[in-house]
Order: sequence, then C-alpha cells, then structure tokens
Amino acid sequence: MHELAHLAVDHLYPGAAAHGPEFRRTMTAAFQQAYKVLPVGLDSAGSGGGYARALLRAQNKEHS
Repeated sequence: MHELAHLAVDHLYPGAAAHGPEFRRTMTAAFQQAYKVLPVGLDSAGSGGGYARALLRAQNKEHS
C-alpha cells in the first residue's frame, strides 16, 4: 500500500515531498478503501504505526 501511494502521489503531485501531506492524504484514502478502517493517531510519516493499529482494531472486532 505504501509504495502504491508513492506511485499515485508522484503521478498526481509531481515534486511533492516523499512523505508530505499529499502522501499522507493519499495513503489514508487508499487504506480506507482497501481495508474499510480509518487510521487514527498517526505517528510520524514514516512509521505507519497508526495504520497497523487500525488493522489490529478491525481484526480484534472480527474475532470478538
């Protein structure tokens, strides 16, 4: 997902910062569409912790 978001941002926003606002918006939108969860409390742009936590929350709901 991360690398696909880079491809989209590079195409849509040439010259945008590697993990800048355009990347974060694109990554979050793609994540919501693919996994049907909204990442909250995102860490620094490169860590992805908020995305992983969102997936874990969704997985835990499915198994409870």
